[in-house]
Amino acid sequence: MATARRFQDFFHRRKKANAVGEKVDRDFAAASHDEAMQNGVVFIDSREGAMYESGDVILSGAKIYAELGEALAGKVPSRASETTIFKSLGMAVEDIATALLAYRAATATQ
Repeated sequence: MATARRFQDFFHRRKKANAVGEKVDRDFAAASHDEAMQNGVVFIDSREGAMYESGDVILSGAKIYAELGEALAGKVPSRASETTIFKSLGMAVEDIATALLAYRAATATQ
């Protein structure tokens, strides 16, 4: 499939990918997407949430390496030299942290 091939070509040229949302377009997300999820080092924001609501993780059978918090706290070894995927479930705490950073940046320049 053309769209699956474009995803595979993009992914193999890059070492990092961020996935947001569900796997809604099966043509785009075909086997090459599942292969990337299975072979990449997958970080998620919530292990429990990913196993409940992430089509990318559930349908591909991807193995979750770590939660983002575990990686940021240094609780797991870095995998920076490998192909990594961050699967975001869109947790509210991420929105709050982003808003706080944006607010601080905006007020620091005034």
